[in-house]
Amino acid sequence: MWTNEFLEHLKQSTIKEPRIEQAIAFKRQHLPKRIYKYRSDNAYARDNLSSSTIWLASPDSYNDPYDCFLRFSAPSMTSAFERTLVDPFIDGYQLEIPPDKINAAKQSATPLKTLSENINAVGKPGANPKQMAEFTSKVVPEFVERTVEMLQAMRSVLKMCSFSEVSDSILMWSLYGDNHQGFCIEYDLAKFDSSDAFLRNLYPVIYSHQLFDLTPWAEKLVAGKREDFTDIFPLLGVLQKFEGWAYEKEWRYVLFQEKPNPNRERPMPVASRVFLGAKALPSTTKELMEICEKKNVPVSQMRMSNDKYGLVADPISGSGDAQI
Repeated sequence: MWTNEFLEHLKQSTIKEPRIEQAIAFKRQHLPKRIYKYRSDNAYARDNLSSSTIWLASPDSYNDPYDCFLRFSAPSMTSAFERTLVDPFIDGYQLEIPPDKINAAKQSATPLKTLSENINAVGKPGANPKQMAEFTSKVVPEFVERTVEMLQAMRSVLKMCSFSEVSDSILMWSLYGDNHQGFCIEYDLAKFDSSDAFLRNLYPVIYSHQLFDLTPWAEKLVAGKREDFTDIFPLLGVLQKFEGWAYEKEWRYVLFQEKPNPNRERPMPVASRVFLGAKALPSTTKELMEICEKKNVPVSQMRMSNDKYGLVADPISGSGDAQI
């Protein structure tokens, strides 16, 4: 699938050789023509429709506890960090250790502890390198744990809005469309201004049976390998989702806020169509029709197919372009 190639662009992007622009350009070639937002019928959803806005939610409010889970291995990061300290430690204390012992320490899961086992009393006068190596090996994991906490805190500044490629999913109507009593908003991506950041920050969700491990990027961070690092690596975790959700065919608008912002509404083009649920109440139909009439938004009514498991959309009003 094209999403695998897109993911590779992101994974291989570094400070030295950035590939984010190639990834964005490649993604644009595969954008759907339209995206859909399933809504329960409530005051907030109606207000978003009326004001042509969307609400950016925190992943904590999502129904999947693994959504946007940022996975790091603290032990692996500790090893990577300690590995960078081996040579400076040997040089700083003027230690004489055989090369094979140095390599063994660097390949160890606990480089400084392994190095300390090969340190004798010989070294820089007035120093105790063995004791210092042992002490540092106990301090580094604490530093790494704080770093992991800092990285995972990026989830708290993340705000998103999820969409689907399809408007006729029985499961999506059941889960997000209030058991088919709600509505679904269609957005035509061709109506976005070319300067609007929405299309740039709209990403496909990639489904997998494994959690995406961000440790390789975090190792480069703690090891100070800036040229091999990329600050977009949290996005890799945000776009991964359990394969059981694949039927959603999700695209998500992703925003990492530098500072928390209480205003989570984002302007959107006027909806290109609104679909009423197959079980929409008369009051829902009446009020949504009034909103859509004012904005010249066409409305369709979903109904259950008579000969298969499926939903059919019947136009019930409008056919022209929606206007502000």
